[in-house]
This record gives sequence, structure tokens and C-alpha cells, in this order.
Amino acid sequence: MKASTGTDHPATCRLFRDVEFCRSEDKRAGAVQEIVEQLPRTTRDVELLLTVTPHRLSREVQYTVLNMLDSLPLRQRDVKRLLPTVLRLLVNANSNGDPWRKLGCLLGDGFLTHADEVTRGQIVAELLDVVRTARSVHARNAAFHGIEHALNTASLSEGKAMLNVIREIASADRALSLRRSAYSLLKNGDWWGTGASPRLHAYARKLGKPLRIDDYY
Repeated sequence: MKASTGTDHPATCRLFRDVEFCRSEDKRAGAVQEIVEQLPRTTRDVELLLTVTPHRLSREVQYTVLNMLDSLPLRQRDVKRLLPTVLRLLVNANSNGDPWRKLGCLLGDGFLTHADEVTRGQIVAELLDVVRTARSVHARNAAFHGIEHALNTASLSEGKAMLNVIREIASADRALSLRRSAYSLLKNGDWWGTGASPRLHAYARKLGKPLRIDDYY
């Protein structure tokens, strides 16, 4: 299947046009790594791969791009350039076919790790806004997972603000599955990854102490 990519990068064209090539995880990852390692020259290629889905394996390509961005060291300028595209994907995640969980990983871990202070603040603010307000439960779940990652590098005040929002989600989110996730995080005082301040884990348990399991089952 052919697709107009708006780019002449050989690896990008292959990922757009060659379904059999994309079927191989190793080949797919190798092509994506080549593209990501050439940032910022390949910014447009990355944006196209994340937003255009010309064939039935395009979701796998998207996941591979997100995973590579999360795995490789990025420059602050690369994070700034790609952030608007990734945030649009987050807000619009609306099905299990979207790689929504990896969006949370990237925003709360890879992007946050390599962002400057201003961009870090923007990422955290966007995650908190999406987990509160997004229409799609998949978008809210992705933001929730991003917050889990972000807690591992948060300052005490920043982390408490995140946990206060998770307390809201435990009480008020319209999706029982997400309320349960928030409940579990607070009651156990634990979340994805390591590195968070012990005081944040204690604060989570303090917020979770009044919660009653019968409200979630």
C-alpha cells in the first residue's frame, strides 16, 4: 500500500508503505531508531509517523516510535518540538487500539526527564488537566499512568499536588476502572517505578486511609 508521506526519508517511506517490513519488530525498531537518532532533522518524520495511519500495522509503528522516544536520550529542543503532537495524541486517545499507555510512559518519564524546567511544568500541568477533564477514559488512563511515572521525579510539593488530583479521581471519575486504579495507588502508597520520596508514599497512604474498599467493588 502506498501513502503520500510528505518526506523522502527512506526509513519513513518504508514504515509508511511496506506492511511486510513493518511486520518484523526488529526491522520496525531499527528504522524508527534511525529516524529518532537524526532528530531534530527528522522532526517532521516523527510527527507524520505518530499521526498518519496508512495501513493495518500503523498502530504498531506508532507504538514503536513512542517507545523509542521514551528509550533514547533526547535534547530539550526535541522535547519542545514534539510535545504538541504527543499531547494531541494523548487528548484524542479513544480506543484500545491506540498506544495510550505508552503515551503516559513517554510524557511522565522520557519527556519529563529531558525537559527544561518550563517544559516540565507544562507537561505536568497537561497530565493533570487531561486526567481530570478528557472525555475518553483511555486518555484519562494514559494521563494517570503518566502521573505515576512523574511522581518518581517530583519534588515534595509537586508530588503532593499530583496525589491530591489522584484523590479527586478516586472519588469522582465516572469510570469505575480508573477510580479503582486511583484507590489502589493511594491505599497502597505505591505506583509504577521507583525513585519517589518516601514522604510522597506516606502522603499517598494518608490520602488513601479514609477510602473504603466497598465503594470500589
